[in-house]
Amino acid sequence: MKYCQFNEEILLEKILKKIGITNKLAVEFGCYPDNRDSNTEHLKSLGWTVKQLNEYFTAENVNHIFNKREIPNNPDFMSIDIDGMDYYIWKAMKRVKPRIICIEYDFCKEKGVQPYNPRNKWNEAQDGLWGSSKEEMIKLGIEKGYVKVAENRLNLFFIKKEDYETKY
Repeated sequence: MKYCQFNEEILLEKILKKIGITNKLAVEFGCYPDNRDSNTEHLKSLGWTVKQLNEYFTAENVNHIFNKREIPNNPDFMSIDIDGMDYYIWKAMKRVKPRIICIEYDFCKEKGVQPYNPRNKWNEAQDGLWGSSKEEMIKLGIEKGYVKVAENRLNLFFIKKEDYETKY
């Protein structure tokens, strides 16, 4: 685990072995500008095209940013880790539908979703308002046509339902 926080690189490699690679394109938002705690830097070292989007995402602007940055409809992998509004960003995504999504959840939250706040910034004081429960994130994944296939302490991995049914 050279770049990621926990075992994200290992989990992703296992998933890719099962469903294959189509375009070697990864998109990430939420890692540090120096690529610390990056879930895509490992892929870049393997020859993938990686777009790390260091912009301020809201539910209102996510699709505009994808259009502006010319993100294709179906990248092989996307990592969403913005410490709080991850649920709302994924829910708002329309055109871009990655084959695999790694998304952060609040492992301390048993139920529910943090109230939406487009100006949200992670609060190191840990006030209990920094994300979605695993349960809510899985429900959203199902609603969007995804199946949860892996997890670690901070992230859930989803793949498109059709890939799950035919390749997993």
